[in-house]
Amino acid sequence: MAVIFVRYLPVFLLGFGVLAMILTARPFLIGKEIAQRHARFKSLRSSSPILNGLIAVSVVGKPVLEYFQKNDWNPDILPFGLALPITLTASASVFALIGCIVYFFFRAIRNINFFSNAKIRSPYAAFFMLVPITNIIVVPYLQYFTLHRSRLIASPESASKGRAMALVFAAYALFLTGLVYGRLSDDISQSTAYDPLSLLVLSLSAGGAGGILTSRVIRSIADAQDACARGRGLLPLQECDPKAERRARLQQLLQSVTVALLVIVAAATALFPQLPSTLAAVILQSLGL
Repeated sequence: MAVIFVRYLPVFLLGFGVLAMILTARPFLIGKEIAQRHARFKSLRSSSPILNGLIAVSVVGKPVLEYFQKNDWNPDILPFGLALPITLTASASVFALIGCIVYFFFRAIRNINFFSNAKIRSPYAAFFMLVPITNIIVVPYLQYFTLHRSRLIASPESASKGRAMALVFAAYALFLTGLVYGRLSDDISQSTAYDPLSLLVLSLSAGGAGGILTSRVIRSIADAQDACARGRGLLPLQECDPKAERRARLQQLLQSVTVALLVIVAAATALFPQLPSTLAAVILQSLGL
């Protein structure tokens, strides 16, 4: 019995993730109205940039930690005085990201319940993000639910399930792809054409593109909920600033271009694994190193 349990543990955990989603949604364990102590709005305007900053740091920091781990925490490419603060910063960013993202979605779901005046979903579902294997189900679903519901409450006429699902799926798929390539052992180069540098490029490019799209999801949730709060008089109205709107559109355009470039780099590296090493050798040769 124990052998069967251990062998099929990933399947059991995935099933637990599905069960967790069911038990924290209607009509299970959900009342018609929210408790009075939870009937309040709290803006995510300040936590959104903090979370996006942690995502940016972790996208770079996680591959660095994995590289150090593969080398028994004794990297030969950096001096100890530089490797130590990089390791500590990367480790702190990863743990801070986990705590911050759980808080963000916990608070965002509570805001959705407040705006709806009903328990649409239990905010405690966000804590299932801490269970690694269930993240395959929990993370994309909660992101989609929170993004779509926030847009639906703020602007029902322009909310689209398809656009929300496409953005969340693309962000999570790219982020997961970068994570998988980062976890691959360098020994894979003995049986395939992928060397450590190509794996690092794939991890950084795919993870970076996923991180940018995830940041857009988080920013969209915070902006939609703030817009709804301003419409209900919970936040002061903002004057229309054409320059600010142009800056926001330019920022989104730059993010889209960056994502496209990173995806192209990842695709080129996947098709031609020796390309990063060849380019690196050419650059070093041109610099006389």
